[in-house]
Amino acid sequence: MGERKGMKRKALALTTIFALLISVVTISSFVRIGEANWLTPTDQKPPDAPILTIQWPVCNETPNTSDIDLNFIICVEGWNAYYSPNLSRIGYSLDEKPYAWFDGSYAILQTFNNGLTNFHFSMKLKGLTDGNHSLRVSAQYIGKYSPAPYEIRNFNVIGYSQEIYFSVDTPFYVNPNNIDNYPIVKENLIPEFPSWTSLVIVSLAVTIIGVIYKQKLHNLNHEE
Repeated sequence: MGERKGMKRKALALTTIFALLISVVTISSFVRIGEANWLTPTDQKPPDAPILTIQWPVCNETPNTSDIDLNFIICVEGWNAYYSPNLSRIGYSLDEKPYAWFDGSYAILQTFNNGLTNFHFSMKLKGLTDGNHSLRVSAQYIGKYSPAPYEIRNFNVIGYSQEIYFSVDTPFYVNPNNIDNYPIVKENLIPEFPSWTSLVIVSLAVTIIGVIYKQKLHNLNHEE
């Protein structure tokens, strides 16, 4: 009797383990099917490259500060239709130098009826030198799309804005508490003469008058 009970327990345990294995395999299959068929319809194409528009600084304007607010909009296609969409490697190129990557904030502004979504980005460009500058921004749009049933592919498209040109002209500021360190420029002023110059001029005038007076006396004596 004891042996029969032991065999029944072993059979029950093996049956339970086998049932659990079948359940795990079945659940995994359903998960894979669900992951593969997460999009409808399944004839999608990769989106176009994002459209970037710089709002500030304005092209051909001249800000009077060396710290410039950079504001721009990124417009992407199918943000709500694709799986795991993301904007990455957002950056700017100043004066055609290598791109500096974005460190700021953004928020969704509006989703249009044709499936386009706008994102507004803002950041600060600090310490710009006086003179002419060029600026361009870029963004990478990544995610997944389903071109056919049970098929998932990655997309990766990059967009660029038009290059804009602007100038910086910061005003000259004199610190009144440190005035000795600034050169003083005097314009349209009559130069001052030293005091000894006046004495020399007077002496020359007296000498000339004396010579003239002596010459006249000499001529009068000869006439007599």
